[in-house]
Amino acid sequence: MNMKRDHKVFIAVIIAVAAILLFIGGAVRIIDPFVHYSRGLSGVTYYYPDEYARFINDGISRNYDYDALITGTSLTQCFKSSEMDELFDANTIKLTAQGAGWKEIDALVRNSLAYNPNLKYVVRGIDLSSAAFDKDFESYEGLPDYMADKNVINDLNYLFDKRAIETCLTNISYTVSGKKGTDMDSFGYWGDDYEYGLFAYYFDESPHEQAVITDEQRQTILDNIHQNMTSVADEHPDVSFYYFITPYSICVFDGIEADRFLDVTLEAERMIIEECNKHPNIEIYSFLDREDIICDLSLYKDTAHYSPEVCSYILKCMKDKTGQITPENRDAYYERVLKVMEEIR
Repeated sequence: MNMKRDHKVFIAVIIAVAAILLFIGGAVRIIDPFVHYSRGLSGVTYYYPDEYARFINDGISRNYDYDALITGTSLTQCFKSSEMDELFDANTIKLTAQGAGWKEIDALVRNSLAYNPNLKYVVRGIDLSSAAFDKDFESYEGLPDYMADKNVINDLNYLFDKRAIETCLTNISYTVSGKKGTDMDSFGYWGDDYEYGLFAYYFDESPHEQAVITDEQRQTILDNIHQNMTSVADEHPDVSFYYFITPYSICVFDGIEADRFLDVTLEAERMIIEECNKHPNIEIYSFLDREDIICDLSLYKDTAHYSPEVCSYILKCMKDKTGQITPENRDAYYERVLKVMEEIR
């Protein structure tokens, strides 16, 4: 009798566990918190946590309707898609990845182009700090393959992912409470979370002999540019690519000078500009000659991250072609940059 009762209890437990798992997996599948299957369930308020942006990027690029893309690292997170929409008469999504290397950002661009043949504009921030990295460098290795591949079987991992379940519960909570969800302007946006110009920085007043770029470094930078910046433009000649060198504050360049890599960094920027100038569908912008930007620390929350006002200004410059570096004006631009950098030598 006890064995029969134990057997029934065991079966009941199995059924209960199966029912719970079915409910959890079903809820994640229906609500789809990382928009893996569709743009989202009508009537549900979606909140996209910043820490899971890499998980959500693929779903947005796969399932949203758009013809313009803003992408880059945390230095592009305060761009507003609505401003791009207004300036370029576009329908824009924003996909960012904090601390990403160039290859990862290139993958975001390529995925968007693969999912959406109607893509017309790509706005992308180029971080000079990654220029001399190996072309295959990736800063993040925690993205599950099932978030990007076409294998429906391994989607079981998504349905029972703790992060997806937590976000699913958050979405339910937002929906019930009437809280505002995440739109493309607020996705990853941190512009209102900080005060600007209040960080402490002490300039190194001692000049340092600068390293000279080596042939090996030069080739590494070229390989990085070709693989992760210009080749995608060659493959999509009908798409307009707007690249800009992310304008770190002068404090960053002071630190680079102290580390003896300022000349190497400026040479890397020259290489980026001149390689981009070879491609008719790439426009390259840079603002390192603008003392009113990079030397105005009231525009920065720390030494590298600039305010939303700077992001808005960069978009307007792209619309008006202000700050675009071309073969005709780049030598004059280089001279202006050197003049600014003399302040920290």
